[in-house]
Amino acid sequence: MHIQNKDSRLDFETFKETLTNDPLIKYKINGSSKINKEAYYVSVHINKDGEEIDHKFYVKKIDGKWKIVF
Repeated sequence: MHIQNKDSRLDFETFKETLTNDPLIKYKINGSSKINKEAYYVSVHINKDGEEIDHKFYVKKIDGKWKIVF
């Protein structure tokens, strides 16, 4: 499972590691909480150009593939 945008890509195999980054954006997975067997909330700490935010993604299995639901 991964998050991908125009700047970077996050691979979610364990939900617990610091993941693939581009040089300008640092991601750290804070943790995840399982909603059911096909959905998770994934908490991510993002540092981009010195601006730091925490964000929670809703990740769901749709048509057999893991996708972020915005």
